[in-house]
Amino acid sequence: FAVSSYASGVHRVEYKPFTPLLGETFEWVDRERGFRFLAEKVEHQPPIFAFHAESTRPDVPWTCWQDVRVRTKM
Repeated sequence: FAVSSYASGVHRVEYKPFTPLLGETFEWVDRERGFRFLAEKVEHQPPIFAFHAESTRPDVPWTCWQDVRVRTKM
C-alpha cells in the first residue's frame, strides 16, 4: 500500500505533503473509536478529492461525506 510507507514519517508531512495518484484511495479504520474514513483522488487537474467518514458504533450512528475542489492561480 502506497501510503503505509509514510505512516512512520510524521515529521515529513510538515515539509513535503503527500500527493496521491489519480484513483488512489486511502482507508483508515479505528476499531477502538468506532470510526471509518475513506478518501480518493477523483481528478488530477483541477485537483478534486472525495471523502467519506462514518461511525461503526451502533449507539452513535453518523455519516459524513465531502468533495474538495481546489482552485489554483499562477
